[in-house]
Order: sequence, then C-alpha cells, then structure tokens
Amino acid sequence: MTEINNSNNNNIYTIDCEGDGLSKDLNRVVFPDGNHFDPDTRIWCITITNPNFKTYTSVCKIPGTRTLPNGWTTKAYHLPTTKVPNRIWACGEFHNVIEFINYNDFLWNIHNILELLPNVHFKGFGEHDYDKELLQVNFKKYNIDTIPLKKMVNVNPTRWTKTEEQVHTSDYLPNQDYLNYGIKHNIEDTIQLMRYMKGIV
Repeated sequence: MTEINNSNNNNIYTIDCEGDGLSKDLNRVVFPDGNHFDPDTRIWCITITNPNFKTYTSVCKIPGTRTLPNGWTTKAYHLPTTKVPNRIWACGEFHNVIEFINYNDFLWNIHNILELLPNVHFKGFGEHDYDKELLQVNFKKYNIDTIPLKKMVNVNPTRWTKTEEQVHTSDYLPNQDYLNYGIKHNIEDTIQLMRYMKGIV
C-alpha cells in the first residue's frame, strides 16, 4: 500500500468498485426504487488511485451466481480456471493487481487502506452514493466497522471521457476476457475520475 499512502502531492484519492449485480437496465426492473441498488451485490474488484495516478487494485473472484428476490439469477461469475493477472494494461501502462482468495480478507484489506487515507472520491450515481453504500452493506455483513467510509465523497462529473466498456458475462466473452476487461474498466474509471478532480479532463 506504500504507493497509495506516500504520495506527496495533494490529498485526493479516487475509488471504484465492481460488483456481481445485473446491468443497470435490469437492476431498474428488479429494484425499481432509489438508485436501483441490489443490497446483496458482491464486490469483486476495487481500485484506489492516488494523486500521482498510482493505482492499487485488489480482486476476489466471484465463485458463482446469486438468485434475486424476483427469482432472476445474476450472470456474473468467474470460473475456477480463470486466473487473476498480476498486472493489467490500462491508460498506457501496466498496473499491478493483487488477488484475495478469502472475501473477508478482501474486505478487511480495503477497510484498512481507507483508514489510512484522508478522503476518497467516487463517481456517484446521481445523488446516490452507490460505491459507498456497496461497501457499507458488505462491511456490515462481515462485522467490519464502517467508520472509514465516512471519508468517501460523492463526485458527479459534468464531463466524462469514455473508458473501457464495462462488459457482462452475457456478452459471450470467454470468462478470462470478462475478468480482464472488468479489471481494466475498474482501473480506468478511477484514473479518469482523478483526471477530472485535477481538472485535466
């Protein structure tokens, strides 16, 4: 975590979470209220970017699908044979990726990192604090205190350069490509938000 914590620039950090939920359009049908939030969403990839555009990405693979309240089944999963790469090419350079096998360890790791940071900005879903809420419900399920999440700040960019397309397992990609694209998308979104916070885009 030294790359994230030892930045001598300003104290802006960005975060993005990838979950196993349905696409936004389908979530609106299953969860019609508010931010169409699926409270059982399992986070599988998180990236934090520091002011110098150094990233910290952690991954905990999705072991299988879930059944939603209306009987639908989520589509996101990772096969046992699908490998988490040690690094991913995104935004013109390689970024290191760390894999966690145990989901509880994965969440505690993010909790401990957030404790060290002065603030973390995320791209909101309108006024809804999607990433913050997602971490909150997952932390509570594993009896992890949510105090570090108070530092998270919702940002609604007025301009946004398109990043790597978010893909779903229903897009008929090989499972390895699905995982790789998801990690790349996650990294690029945090870098893009950092660029926005710095007035670069």
